[in-house]
Amino acid sequence: MDEFNLYEYVVKQKIEGSWRIKRMGMFALYALFVIIWFIFGAITNFWPLLALIPVTLWMVVFFTWRYVSLEYEYSILAGEVTVSNIYGGRSKKAILKVKIKDMSKVAPWHADGADEEIKKFAPTKEYNAVSTMDSPDVYYALFTDADSGDRCVLWFEATERALKVFKYYNASATVVTKVRW
Repeated sequence: MDEFNLYEYVVKQKIEGSWRIKRMGMFALYALFVIIWFIFGAITNFWPLLALIPVTLWMVVFFTWRYVSLEYEYSILAGEVTVSNIYGGRSKKAILKVKIKDMSKVAPWHADGADEEIKKFAPTKEYNAVSTMDSPDVYYALFTDADSGDRCVLWFEATERALKVFKYYNASATVVTKVRW
């Protein structure tokens, strides 16, 4: 029973698709920031002001880059899954808490019939805790939010230990397959 009390797993968002575009956008904004400083220096004709560019650029990067450097953490404590976003390895924000026993299905995404099952459930909210949907260990969990009544799907990268915990707390809804970790 002790091995089922606490489990945590963190995955880093893979830089692809929209995440690649967001990062390129940030680089463009940083370049634009420097250009605006140069224009401001030229207009005011106060060139020593440009010495502030490195410091202010560092501050802007420090406070904004975390939003395009995302990690997902899911932790299981006493049968409750908590999913959090970790921004830049510094700040953490919980986005979901759900009891495993309230999940109607926990199964691998790449299995036959997964698409039909999710369409039939018709979730209105999605929660993400995967590095990429192309990962071979992507699982989904279907549940109804106790507070709002919304049907939800949680995407997560499963590990062997996580599946043991899901099976322990909700054996009838959990499908266990071979995973990498």
